[in-house]
Amino acid sequence: DVAWNLVSEFTECTFAVVKHNNPCGVSSNISPDKAYSQAYQGDPLSAFGGVVASNHSISASTAVEMAKIFYEIIIAPEFTPEALGILTQKKNLRILVRTTGKPRVAYGELRQISNGVLLQTGDYVQENIEDWQVATFRKPTQQEKKDLEFAWIVSKHVKSNAITIAKSRKILGIGAGQPSRVGSVDIALDKAGKLRKGTVMASDAFFPF
Repeated sequence: DVAWNLVSEFTECTFAVVKHNNPCGVSSNISPDKAYSQAYQGDPLSAFGGVVASNHSISASTAVEMAKIFYEIIIAPEFTPEALGILTQKKNLRILVRTTGKPRVAYGELRQISNGVLLQTGDYVQENIEDWQVATFRKPTQQEKKDLEFAWIVSKHVKSNAITIAKSRKILGIGAGQPSRVGSVDIALDKAGKLRKGTVMASDAFFPF
């Protein structure tokens, strides 16, 4: 559900690799093969045994690359017959077809607690990047704004404290679920490594210090 909800945020072909309910790699690209490859490269170590979702049909060429990795689940709106022929050879792989529909409207979420449940409104805030207010002296370039929007959307699906680092609509580092946001920043920067130069960073709350 986490993986599917994430890729459903985008209209461009997007792949997400999720592990333990946190994305470890996400990429959007006009080339499905490249989108998958870049999503996997976001964190190849964590991808092992993960869940992959795409909002785009899975072709044979993408399936060939996917078959090289052990995944638990692959979710997409469609699989070509050739792709199914490749992926069904994998043991213990669950293939799920999830049809895409109209954009979601506001919805309710149930959370179980001791002796009861909580009902809350889902996070479905519609944002317009043109309405964003720039707080820095140097204004971001158009490409940086697109990358910021991409990183911000992904951070919505990362467990707080959430930090995402992105460039060219692909995630290079994610810090998630740390008691201290400083720890999440450190993890995200470490994941991005030398590739972090010239990237953008998004957070689900104030950046620390």
